[in-house]
Formats: sequence, structure tokens, C-alpha cells
Amino acid sequence: MQSQRGVPAVRTFVGDVNWTDYTVETKIEITENSYAGLIFRAQSDLEYHVFYINVNENVCEWWHHTKPNPDSRVNHFKQPPAKVKIELNKQYHSRLLPMESTLNFILMILNKR
Repeated sequence: MQSQRGVPAVRTFVGDVNWTDYTVETKIEITENSYAGLIFRAQSDLEYHVFYINVNENVCEWWHHTKPNPDSRVNHFKQPPAKVKIELNKQYHSRLLPMESTLNFILMILNKR
């Protein structure tokens, strides 16, 4: 969990660089600030894809970070989720299915217990 703004993102890498088709699943809750992200297809700390949920704009985003520096990136997708409003202090179930050249995602609201 990371809660500080303006500092480099905390990153954890697992898996194999040769993976192509797989599923990444997690629960996400944004308690402050505006973004939460889930990294996938990471080759290094400068080369990876990330799926963000953005509270301020109520959108889901898919970015591809590339060399030569941490700010080198390309946006592949930025759209509001269907039937879900992204809000602070709500839990979301996120399921990403990266394939060869596409990304399928599901974002569902979870009821807190």
C-alpha cells in the first residue's frame, strides 16, 4: 500500500518475462489522493504496463511505460467504467486479462463488511 503523493510509486514484480496470456486479480481501495494502479507485463522498473483507476476523472486507464526514463509512457485506453462510479473509500474487485496484444478488464464494486 502506498499513500504518499509526489514520490516514486512502490512497485513489486513477480512472474516471468515470457508470460503472455494470464489473469491478474486484486482488491483495490483508494483512501486518499486520486489514483491506484496495477502493474502487469513488467520487464523492468522502466518497462511495464499499468492499469489505473482514477477517482478524480472517474476513468480507467491503461498505460505502457517505456525507456529511457520513468515519465516515458504511452496511453492505450482512458474511459469511464460501465455502470461503476469510482469513489474514495470503496473497495473494487479488479480482474485484468492481458493477452498478446489486448487487455480485457473487469471492475466491480465490493460491499465492505
